[in-house]
Amino acid sequence: MRPASAANRAAGLPSKLMLYLVLSLACLLAANAQRTCNTHSDCDGTSSKRFCNSVPFGRVNGVCEDCWKCCLFPDRFNFTATTNANGNVVAGGCSISCGCNSGSQCTANSQCARGLFCMKSGLSPTVCAPCTRCTADSMATDPAGCAAACPAGPLASVLGAAPPGGYDPDQVAAVTFWSFALAPWREVGYNRTMVKATELVALLSNESYLSKPVNASFDYNTTYMREAVRTVYSTAQLPITAAAVPLAAVAETFAAGGRATLCPKLNSSAPADALPRVTGPGCACNLTSDPAANRCPSGFRCSRSGYLALSADVLVDPVWAALGGVCVPCDAGQYCAEGVYVKPSQEAARLKHDLDCPAGSYCPSPGQIITCPAGYYCGQRAQFKTTCNYTDLISTPEALIPQDGETDIITRLKRNREPIRGNYCPEGSSKPSIVCEGGYYCPNATSQIICPAGYYCKPQSIYPVACPPVVACPEGTESPDGRPLAGLIFAFIVVGMYLLYWVTELGMWVGERIIRHLSLVARIRKNLANLGQIAGITETQTEEHKEMEKVQEAARARNEVGFQMATMKTSPWWELNENTNIRFRDVRGRMPKGKDKGGQLEGITGFFEAGKLSAIMGPSGCGKTTLILVLSGRMPAAVSVFNDEHETVALTETRYRRKLGFVPQDDILHADLTVRENLEYSARLKLPQTVPRVYRHGIIDDTLRMLGMYDKQDRLTGSVENKVISGGERKRVSIGVEIVGKPPILFMDEPTSGLDAARSSELCTLMSNLAAASKTNIIAVIHQPRYSSFILFDKLMLLAPGGKMLFQGPPTLCVPYFRILGFHFPVEENHADTLLDIVAEPKMTSDRGIRVEELPIVWHSKGEAWLHRFSNPVERFRRAVQAMLLSNRMTRIAKSAMRPQGTGAANVTTNAAETKAIASAVGEAKRPVKLLPDWSTKKHKPERDALKTGSPERNEWLAVKLTKLFPKHAEEGAAMEKQRQALEGYERGFHSETSSTPTEFSNPDTISESGSSEDMGKILLLKYPNRGDNIKDELAQTRAGHINNCDPRKWFKGWKEGIMWEFVQLRWLVHRNLVKSTRAFWPGTVVDVLLLQGAAFIVGVIQGSKWGLSAVPSNVVMAYLVLSVLSTVTHLRTFTTFRTVQLRERMSGVSVFATFFASNITDLGWIFLSPAVYFAIYYFVTLPRNSFDYFYIVGFLVCWYSSGLSYVISVSSIPQQAQLITAVILTLILGAFLHGMSPTIRSSRGTFLEVVLGISYNRWAMEASTIGEFRKYFEYKSNEIIMIYYGIGLCDMDQILIDDGNDSLSVEEALSFVTLQRDFDENYCNTSMSNACIILFCMGLGFRLIGFAQMLYQSHEQYFSILRERLWHEFDDLTKIGVVIAWVDHKRKSIITFVQKLYANHLRAIAASAGQGLKGGVSTVASKAGAGLSTVAKGAASGVMTVGSGVRSGVSTVGSGVRSGVSTVGSGVRSGVSTVGSGLSTAASGFRDVVGREGSASNKGAAGSPAGSMQRTGSAATAPPEVAAPPSRTGTGTHAGTSRFAPSGPHTSSNGGGPAGGSNGGAASGSATNV
Repeated sequence: MRPASAANRAAGLPSKLMLYLVLSLACLLAANAQRTCNTHSDCDGTSSKRFCNSVPFGRVNGVCEDCWKCCLFPDRFNFTATTNANGNVVAGGCSISCGCNSGSQCTANSQCARGLFCMKSGLSPTVCAPCTRCTADSMATDPAGCAAACPAGPLASVLGAAPPGGYDPDQVAAVTFWSFALAPWREVGYNRTMVKATELVALLSNESYLSKPVNASFDYNTTYMREAVRTVYSTAQLPITAAAVPLAAVAETFAAGGRATLCPKLNSSAPADALPRVTGPGCACNLTSDPAANRCPSGFRCSRSGYLALSADVLVDPVWAALGGVCVPCDAGQYCAEGVYVKPSQEAARLKHDLDCPAGSYCPSPGQIITCPAGYYCGQRAQFKTTCNYTDLISTPEALIPQDGETDIITRLKRNREPIRGNYCPEGSSKPSIVCEGGYYCPNATSQIICPAGYYCKPQSIYPVACPPVVACPEGTESPDGRPLAGLIFAFIVVGMYLLYWVTELGMWVGERIIRHLSLVARIRKNLANLGQIAGITETQTEEHKEMEKVQEAARARNEVGFQMATMKTSPWWELNENTNIRFRDVRGRMPKGKDKGGQLEGITGFFEAGKLSAIMGPSGCGKTTLILVLSGRMPAAVSVFNDEHETVALTETRYRRKLGFVPQDDILHADLTVRENLEYSARLKLPQTVPRVYRHGIIDDTLRMLGMYDKQDRLTGSVENKVISGGERKRVSIGVEIVGKPPILFMDEPTSGLDAARSSELCTLMSNLAAASKTNIIAVIHQPRYSSFILFDKLMLLAPGGKMLFQGPPTLCVPYFRILGFHFPVEENHADTLLDIVAEPKMTSDRGIRVEELPIVWHSKGEAWLHRFSNPVERFRRAVQAMLLSNRMTRIAKSAMRPQGTGAANVTTNAAETKAIASAVGEAKRPVKLLPDWSTKKHKPERDALKTGSPERNEWLAVKLTKLFPKHAEEGAAMEKQRQALEGYERGFHSETSSTPTEFSNPDTISESGSSEDMGKILLLKYPNRGDNIKDELAQTRAGHINNCDPRKWFKGWKEGIMWEFVQLRWLVHRNLVKSTRAFWPGTVVDVLLLQGAAFIVGVIQGSKWGLSAVPSNVVMAYLVLSVLSTVTHLRTFTTFRTVQLRERMSGVSVFATFFASNITDLGWIFLSPAVYFAIYYFVTLPRNSFDYFYIVGFLVCWYSSGLSYVISVSSIPQQAQLITAVILTLILGAFLHGMSPTIRSSRGTFLEVVLGISYNRWAMEASTIGEFRKYFEYKSNEIIMIYYGIGLCDMDQILIDDGNDSLSVEEALSFVTLQRDFDENYCNTSMSNACIILFCMGLGFRLIGFAQMLYQSHEQYFSILRERLWHEFDDLTKIGVVIAWVDHKRKSIITFVQKLYANHLRAIAASAGQGLKGGVSTVASKAGAGLSTVAKGAASGVMTVGSGVRSGVSTVGSGVRSGVSTVGSGVRSGVSTVGSGLSTAASGFRDVVGREGSASNKGAAGSPAGSMQRTGSAATAPPEVAAPPSRTGTGTHAGTSRFAPSGPHTSSNGGGPAGGSNGGAASGSATNV
């Protein structure tokens, strides 16, 4: 063996360290195709036995090594063994796993593990020993020697003879190791001591750690092998051309280390061009920029941070120490070109992306860069290209790896909503989210194709979309302009509607003329009728009916307008199936709050007879209208109604409403129907279907002639705002609408109001004749009729204020009755007006002392009995007086009988029999008729008038007075009362133990209280069928007769016919509504269409056609909001415009079901049309991808919803003037604020707000339309659609997709999104879309049912009110809750009383405290005043004394002076006295002022004050005499005066007094005060 090199010896390295380095290098080079492992079992399955070389520290995975390494060097590989549960070694303990049996006995090499041989120990037995001990063949038991088990053979042949100290162990170990490592690559017939260059190259080429990337500038593997071979040959000092080198030289070379062996050698004396240009990784490099030699190859950079050396390295390797840098690999994702140099101060630059692989390229290794191909994208630091197809990419693990230093793919798709398809990635793309440009489409990520002509391509399109017709779309169109097409559609609709209007008008005109004037049509109709009779389709007409039709057609041809009342008696169609009397008792009622007219009723009892005209009169507020409303069932009241079969019924039932006609005070008619049409439809809706057509036409024609409207039957009725016919003519039409229904009872509410006297008289004559001819029971409320009309009434009911009965009987006996009571009727005034004047003054007293407020008592006690006596001659009296007082009118009527037919002023003619009856009545009237006594006016009696009404004295006086006035009728009255009670006993339901009829002479104020408020009044309908009546009201008979019958077949038949009648009314109501809609086409329908089109165009222009997916929900919300508002306003007219007319019809027997659903059916046309008109403009302006059909369906459902909401509002009790604003505001709130976007559906989950959003039409319309539109984009925008759904809460996406709201993406969120993205397709949300449509439809249907229920309740309010009261009473009887309520109310009142008392006591205490304070203040003022008076008095006295002393002193001086100055002294004395007098006067004046002020305050405060005590006893005033009033001269205070309400005469004043010193005066100069 060659000795160690001089360099190694110079370094003085220990031999053991050298051995470790050699072995480490050997391990690196010998690990061919190494496998990572954790346990020994991971290395099984190889040709040679291996073990897992895993150290117990710092190493995550082990490496599979050959077992000969463990057996040769157990101290380096045999770590502590780790065993499993079965005791098997799984890690460490390689000698156990490899079976290294060193030291065990053996007889042959085969008994020893690899790396061992069977060695002779000198003495038996032989043992297995490592090959490092086989120095000579003699030591091996095998005849072949050491080579049999050890590749190197005996060490002496390799290393030579052993030196005296023996072989170097490190050399022995190195030679042995490399001999085993070279064994697999030895060639056949190799020399154990020599190594060929090819064998050395084979060994190095299979070293995995030397397998480096290959680029154009440097072949790492070849370079390393070349350098290693060169080093080995240099060590062996052999030329490179030598065939082999000694094994010892190879071991010595590799023992120097990998760097010394593999890196290029540097020679400082060599020329520059001889230096290596590129060095290898881990080798020394030139630490300069752009060096000429020793450059790091591509993928590596020259760095000082990777350089590790000692200062002593200059002794070992001077070049290594001189360069100071080492080639280290660049980071993954970076690109390092050859010769990259990083300054030591900028070593951190690699962390600043300066060396990163640029975007648009990818770097598989740090030394390689490739441009990103088309269809792929490469972000910064990309190591590989990534496909732009998100659909494929989302399912790969890379989807969760952040890209480009930003976010991962799933986050981009979910949060950033990058396009999953429709993106374009050209060559060098750095991002996959480059959206395909508008005007192009991208079927895949590698191509972008321009949009062809006739198509348009929005951004991110994957295929072109065909443009609508007529819209110009050149090549490259991004978004077409649909406004020209919308304008064309707009013009087409307008022109079409204009043509439709004129065609409709022309068709109606032609059809009317054809039906009326062409006999051909009549013959065709006749033939069709015959065919129908043969087929059993149409009704069979008798010969009699045919003759009647001919007569009617002839009359129409002659245009006869006159009407003979006598013909009504002979016409079969005027025969009533029943004549109904109405009797009522104890009827009470009160107008609901808020009504302007009507008063209360207090126990009214009466009887109205069929065939009579009954009038109800009284002042305003007496209850006239209330009475007829209660009797007709139009106002709720506590009454029980019985029919002639003694059954309890309700007047609100349809079968009875058809019998109770009602003419309202206002003219409630269909203004857009003609006069005849109003009557025609009324007859269709009210007359039974069994009435032949000829009868119906006869009724209508007769009514038109009767009303004088035959010549105006084809004119529109009009209204107050749009007058076509006069107000009187509308009134007649309003009456005719009820007449054609042939009601047995007809109520009229002030039919003459608003008419002049002549028209009122004509109307009263018509009503009288109609009642007499048709046997109709007519009850009319009349206000101030003329006398000629007054005497036409068959019965008069006079009511007093408060709803009390004053008179009921023939009007001709009303005036005598009031005359008996002492009331005057001036001859020059209308008796009807006089009656109303009397009744309107409750305080008026008649000449006989009867007060108006006592008239109800008088009527019940004496009046009814008196009327019964004179009931027989009433008819004669009426006719006589009528003939006498109306001679002029009768003359005119008689003359009209001789005029030609149809020329009468009132369209009324008479026959000869009637003229004769008139003449007879005139003659009868000439005879004197004396039915009533006449009393002269009696004198006024003050003692009678002083009695209080209702007092016992007044009642006693009234009883005596009435006995005198009605002396002969007491017994007859008692008999009449018995007869009436017997009749009521017979008429079941009217007998009652608690009669509310007041007793004789009771207090009139207690009349209304005689019966409890809970006692129910009674109404009896009595039916008396006529003979020969062939018209049968089958509906009324079957329902009245079959319901109580237990036969199910009859019961079913009755209800079947009732249902059929409902549908018959429905049919004619629909027909009428269609006629009305046709007439309302212009301008109503045209304006509605123009509004829809204009709104659609404006909304469409605002939104445009370049919107994105995120704008779809808000766009559809706005579109449907506008459509809903317009639809709501339009359909609000359905019930609002004709609300009063429909209410009148429902109250007259027209079915609520038919009325409501007929309007619904008619409105369906507009509900179907309006969304088509709206979206015909909006769709082609905005150009959505979804089909027009789908937008139309959702629009139809929105209109269906909105119309239902309008029905609820229009039918409700909301005032009509507030319904429009209510509907608009409610629609805006539901559509503009509760649409589910703000607040979102997702945020309202599980709260009450979710329920509120659920009633919004736009919440469901938005969901349905958004889902429908997004279905067209799911192929390439599914991720954006999913996130929009999630953000709003559509399709329940917020409950499906997991999202915690954080920016970071968790594994659960990613998995949920990927799974949903995989399953999401076009039909994913179809269920939610269908549910939204179904909910919209159901809510619209629900609104209609609510509206129908409201209308039903309003029409049957009386029934429901009574039912509610009865249920409450039953509930009260069951639970006694009324007692609790009464107790609570009593306690409440007690508490209120107690609080009031406390408050009153508190106020009293406050007042007392204030009084005490006032008293104290007055006392203080009085004391101050007394002190002031005392001071003034003292001052005055002192002044007088001073003056007196001065005077005396002056007089004394003067007296003792010169006597000649006596005159002067006298004048001085006089001057002094004058001065003293003025001083006294001044003092007295000041004293009076003080006394006057203090005395006035004392009188105002409290009597007996000190100031008051200074007055004299006899004075009446507190002021001094100077300011007191002068005394009266006469001592009396009389005055004369008269009063309107009291007797006139002199009165003595209470202020009168006596003498001058009395209470009214004082002495003129007496002493008023004491000083």
